[in-house]
Amino acid sequence: MPLYARHVDEHYPDRNPSEHADDFVVLSGSLEAGSFHRIANGPSEGCWSWGAGLGAAAANFVATGYTTSPDECRTDIGRSFRAMLARADLRERPDAKPGPPRREPAEAPDGPSKWSIP
Repeated sequence: MPLYARHVDEHYPDRNPSEHADDFVVLSGSLEAGSFHRIANGPSEGCWSWGAGLGAAAANFVATGYTTSPDECRTDIGRSFRAMLARADLRERPDAKPGPPRREPAEAPDGPSKWSIP
């Protein structure tokens, strides 16, 4: 199943714009499988940072790293994410498409809901 990279600002249109010009989420269907961005300043300026996780991101289901290109980030995220699926005995759906952009929840006209869950 393909993983899809989408710019963070396109995937989360209601959030403040990303501080990184090159900031992407990687989707497996609607699940955010990982993300990557280009480091804009400091000693690692120009390098790319990536991360992948599955579920609550327990230690066995998290991977991070640095590369020299966005293509390497995509490859490393795909390899890591698929290894996590195998450890969890899960499989990708071959027909999954990227999920829609995520919008902030709408607030009721009179403010936040007064209902609470004990």
